[in-house]
Amino acid sequence: MLVYRSILLSLLMLYLPAVNAAILENGDFSTCNFAGWERDTDGAGIIASGNDFSINGTAPSCEAVISVDYTDTEAFFANTLFQFLDFSSAGSGPLTLSMDIEVNSELSDIDNSFIADYFVISFFDGINFYSNTGSTGSLFEADINGLASYTLSFLLEPSLTSISNLSLDFQLLLGADDDGFTDLGGSTLRIDNVSITENSVPVPAPSGVILMMISLAALGARTSRAKQLCWQRS
Repeated sequence: MLVYRSILLSLLMLYLPAVNAAILENGDFSTCNFAGWERDTDGAGIIASGNDFSINGTAPSCEAVISVDYTDTEAFFANTLFQFLDFSSAGSGPLTLSMDIEVNSELSDIDNSFIADYFVISFFDGINFYSNTGSTGSLFEADINGLASYTLSFLLEPSLTSISNLSLDFQLLLGADDDGFTDLGGSTLRIDNVSITENSVPVPAPSGVILMMISLAALGARTSRAKQLCWQRS
């Protein structure tokens, strides 16, 4: 009886999808901290004196907030929130990157002194920035002109998983005029629900041979059970 059960279990395992560990950690910021993430201001790492990075909300509904050009922020050029990705747990199915983004600015194009700050989302390997297609560039970028929200989703090119030391970067950059001056109006980038998920791949129906093996295993189990009952009755 145990032999037949083992056969059935082995056959079923061939057609069950694998369960993989997370490629990206704490993407929904439900820990209400930056666990799994790293922060950088102007290439100098974390500057503790500023309010460039913060967490908004109460557990478990929190979000990450990046700020620039406020009186209590330190960045001269850019703030970056990033996380190195672990694709070792990825299966063979296509991967999708999703996220919710909200931006806002103290000034907008109705103000004469307005110079738009902007944000860029990309993959980075320490040398080049990449889009979801694996080509150099960015996933998404836009000027910040008042309040705006984005729900973004990207199908990832499989070649990205082979790039070493790849991180997902969220950059908030200060806009400046030709003389390098900003408009002194603050901007924020709010990030939540960041995830990389493996799309389900349709499982092919078992072939005729597999079906026959399952039938034989089931028949063998039934015969074994019948013999056992007969032995118990005698």
